[in-house]
Amino acid sequence: MPTLVFGRALSTFKPLRSQRSLSTAYSRSFKKMGKKKPPVPESALLLENGCPHLSSIQTGPDSLGPESTPPNPVIDTHTHLVSTFGAYRSKYPDGKFLTIHDFVRGYFRPEARVSNSGFVTDLVDVYCEAPVMKQWKEVADSALTEEQRASDWGGVQYHFVIGVHPHEARHYNDEVEKDIIEAASHSRCVGMGEMGLDYHYDNSPREIQREVLKRQLAVAVGLNKPLTIHTREADDDILQILKENVPQDHRIHIHCFTDTPELAKALLEHFPNLYIGITGKYIGL
Repeated sequence: MPTLVFGRALSTFKPLRSQRSLSTAYSRSFKKMGKKKPPVPESALLLENGCPHLSSIQTGPDSLGPESTPPNPVIDTHTHLVSTFGAYRSKYPDGKFLTIHDFVRGYFRPEARVSNSGFVTDLVDVYCEAPVMKQWKEVADSALTEEQRASDWGGVQYHFVIGVHPHEARHYNDEVEKDIIEAASHSRCVGMGEMGLDYHYDNSPREIQREVLKRQLAVAVGLNKPLTIHTREADDDILQILKENVPQDHRIHIHCFTDTPELAKALLEHFPNLYIGITGKYIGL
């Protein structure tokens, strides 16, 4: 069983109905998130030899054997396919990969699966915009069967979660919630999120962030969907809201955790099925 999760955003996507629509989607979501990436050569994005930087990570008891023993597989729990593909195609119009399937197959090279370096077997795509990006269905439908995942995705298991980011909370409404509920019924949907609180950027008023979070939690709990939670500089409120609105045994992933050890300890002590994602800057990837 996979034992290591990490939250790096991988650059992948498939051209859907038009390259223009995806580039627009990228621009909209990244501008709202306030992210600005420095220029890097395309070659730096491609793992030509699999994932050699993971080879030194102890991913579980099985990885402690002789060098010939492959390490446990890795699950990428947080991948924004639409926006990262838009970024990739915008930055590299003559780039090597033209479709999401090309990119995933190229990024997670088959030979990496039989080497001693770590390898990714599953990825979880994250939709967190409001209004909901309609592309989610075409992407998810392309991974419905094992045959599709073997031929189109190179054997990588595609999953997704969907919700509304706290930055977008001010745009949440009944129509957005209806679209989220529809997407949550798809067989490749494994959870809801990312949702939460972000008191660092305050792109949406805090009261609205709290109310939208509670509303999404009610939907997720009602559907028995695991949660992907985003929290930044909102320790007291996120702990209180989760405790008051989520059953103690619910499955929760706190992604990209950058807050205090005290909050992590309180969350882990209260929720036995809660996991905390630590990003590359903390583990030296």
